[in-house]
Amino acid sequence: MYLEWKLNDEVIGLSLEDFEKDYESFFGYMMIKLGDYTLGYSEKRFTDDEGDVDISYYIDNLIECGITMLLGQKFSMRLLDNNLLGLKVNFDYRVHISIVHVETGEVDYSFEIKFEDLKNEIDKNLKKYIKEVNDKNRALLNSKTVKRTILLYDIFIKLFENQKDILPI
Repeated sequence: MYLEWKLNDEVIGLSLEDFEKDYESFFGYMMIKLGDYTLGYSEKRFTDDEGDVDISYYIDNLIECGITMLLGQKFSMRLLDNNLLGLKVNFDYRVHISIVHVETGEVDYSFEIKFEDLKNEIDKNLKKYIKEVNDKNRALLNSKTVKRTILLYDIFIKLFENQKDILPI
């Protein structure tokens, strides 16, 4: 597992209109796990915290990473819960993931996976995301946030289907 997360309960009972106006994203607890390297936290470690990590940002970026890899480009993003670190990813025959210091570009940790593992992580996280939003507040499945995530996933799947026969997975 590369992303471990759980949505908080803030959206329970919230109307779609109020969500669109006041939240625009889903928040909770999150941890990035790459081999024996972990970054972030889960609610099990910080029970007094209400979980304020933007989960939608990370799910969307995970999918965008897959899209970018399929387009043969490098991907990078800032890690919101640690503003000094970023994530850089490139793909040749394996997906190379690096945690880097934003200001210096110095690599803190590197990890490699197969593209198939990245695809599985995207699939698993999208399914979990939809399930958790549905469980917390079914009306929010119609939010712009969820619709954007599904659109990104659809783009990813179409690109993948067009290239799966030539991918080194």
